[in-house]
Amino acid sequence: MDEPLVSIVCTTYNHAGFIHEALDGFISQKTSFPFEIIVHDDASTDGTADIVKDYARRYPMLIKPICQRVNQLSQGRPIDSFWLSAARGKYIAPCEGDDYWIDEYKLETQIRYMEEHPNCTLCFTNALRLNSETGDFYRRPMLPYTKNDVAILDEGNVIDTRGMLELEFLPFASFVYKKYDRCRFPKSSPDAFNGDRFIELMLTEFGYAHYIDAVTCVYRVNNPNSLTSVWASNPKRNVRKCKQYIRMYKDFDAYTEGKYSPIIHKLILDEEMGLLFYSGDYKSLRKKCYLFRAASKGPYQFAAYLGKAYAPHLLSRLRATCN
Repeated sequence: MDEPLVSIVCTTYNHAGFIHEALDGFISQKTSFPFEIIVHDDASTDGTADIVKDYARRYPMLIKPICQRVNQLSQGRPIDSFWLSAARGKYIAPCEGDDYWIDEYKLETQIRYMEEHPNCTLCFTNALRLNSETGDFYRRPMLPYTKNDVAILDEGNVIDTRGMLELEFLPFASFVYKKYDRCRFPKSSPDAFNGDRFIELMLTEFGYAHYIDAVTCVYRVNNPNSLTSVWASNPKRNVRKCKQYIRMYKDFDAYTEGKYSPIIHKLILDEEMGLLFYSGDYKSLRKKCYLFRAASKGPYQFAAYLGKAYAPHLLSRLRATCN
């Protein structure tokens, strides 16, 4: 087999009910170049690794499994170090095991653009959202995630770091980027978040991001084994997540020598609001700096903020009155 131009990287944990769709989406890619599929299973307990190994036996020249016996994430070991050393491609195309691709020309389209535009350091597309509990798709695709995203995501736009900071949430399964750029990330603080948000900011700072207005993948919502669901179901984990994001934004601000400090300051305020809410510190959450920040984000976000900051206080006073 020729050296792959692209390494598809699938990280998975307890995705036995979903991993078939992910692997089938990779295998079905129609490209003018060779690619490989690296699957890292972090010691799943539901048979995910057996499924991955079965696919690897059927497609031995295509699928390269890395199956851990001990869960590495729980040991504090970064998963990236395992697949990054194994990847042989010039480009990395990530997709977690509970998401999947639905466009068989996804890689061909994105790689063609990046090969023709060497200064582009990140290419991404739109995605559908699938409710794992009901099996229903949401009416709207994932992007634009907020009204603010519309102007930034105009087809053909060069999205710089300032624009990327303004974007709320991107489908990670749609990303394509150069392995070289991923390998030159600065070392982050041990208590900083180094996931998709950090990745998209660093990559964009190295060049620019390009958005292709096409739906190429599916992002699952309400999957109990996803990191997002684990965070949402555990206030202590949410507190830790907010602290990690704050540290990540401060590290990025230092790395970029304050170029984006005004925007980053607002993002840190957002994370501080989350931190105070999940910590139950509603009094501090009612400070003017957070009130003004929430009001600046629009009526829906402001209403959500008022509910979080004032409803517990009012309920407490009501109970005291009744007693």
